[in-house]
Amino acid sequence: MNEKLLLRATDLSAGYGGEDVIKKLSFELKRGEILCVVGESGCGKTTLLRALLGSAGRVETTGGSLEIAGKAIMGDARHEDVGMIPQNPAAAFNPIRSYKKQFAETLKSHGKYEAGSFVEQCLDTLGALGLTDAERILKSCPCQLSGGMNQRMAIALCLMMEYELLLCDEPTSALDTVLRLKTAQELMRLRSLGRIGQIVVTHDLALARMIADKTAVMCKGRFTEYGRTDEVLRSPVHRYTQSLIAASPKLGGRIPESLRCGCSVRGEMREISPGHFVLCEDGKEVGA
Repeated sequence: MNEKLLLRATDLSAGYGGEDVIKKLSFELKRGEILCVVGESGCGKTTLLRALLGSAGRVETTGGSLEIAGKAIMGDARHEDVGMIPQNPAAAFNPIRSYKKQFAETLKSHGKYEAGSFVEQCLDTLGALGLTDAERILKSCPCQLSGGMNQRMAIALCLMMEYELLLCDEPTSALDTVLRLKTAQELMRLRSLGRIGQIVVTHDLALARMIADKTAVMCKGRFTEYGRTDEVLRSPVHRYTQSLIAASPKLGGRIPESLRCGCSVRGEMREISPGHFVLCEDGKEVGA
C-alpha cells in the first residue's frame, strides 16, 4: 500500500432504516490532501461524513469497503483515527465549562492525557493555530468566545487527539467573510503538516477552489463528477456540475434553462482524463 494513501473507499453505501442515502461511492485520499464534497442540501454529503465516523456517526453502512490508515474497517465500528468538526462547533462543547477542563476530559477518555505536559501541549497547539493569547483562551468558556474562535478550538482539540483524518461539515457556512478566509487558512495550515487528510463538506464552491486538491460533486447520493479541483470546477463535464457553477455568485451566474438538471444519477464512473471522473450511463457521459 502507498504510504501516503490515508483512505480508500470502494462502492461505499450507507443510510438509515435500511434505506441507502449514499450509494456506491469510490474515492481515495492521501495524507496532506483536502477533498471537498459539494452538492445541494439533502444530497447525502453529511451522511457520507457520518459513515466515515463509523458507529459514532449513527448511520448504517450497507455495502462496500473502507480502509483508513492501512486498516480495513469492518461493519459500523468506531473509527478511532477519524475526528470531526461539526457545522456549529460551539454546540460540541459545554458552553459554561472552560476549554481547559473539557480538553483534559476528552484526552483522558481516549488515554491521551499526560498531566505533566498537558498545559504546555495546549499552549503549543493554540500557538500553532495563530492564537497569541492562548492562556486566556484556554481558561475561557465557549460562551465567552466568538463562533470563529470556537471553530479554531475544535480544530485544536482534533490536533491534540492526533486524528489522521479530519471531517469538516460546512466549516464556513455560519461565518462572515473575514472568518471564512481565516478558517480556510487554518484548513490549509493543517494540510501543510503533511500527515492529516481532510474531507470538507461545503456549499461554497469558492472555498473548494481555494483549498481543495480534489473535488467530488454529489447528487442524490452519488458522485456525478470527481477529480482534481482545477479540472472539475474549471472544465466541468457533467450537467449537474455545470448547473452548480452557474448558480454560484462568484463562479457563474443565472442558471440557463439548458443546464437545469433532473439528474437520475444511474450508471458508472468513467475516467475521462487522468484523475477526472464523470458518471456515465450506457457508455455515455450523463448530461454532456
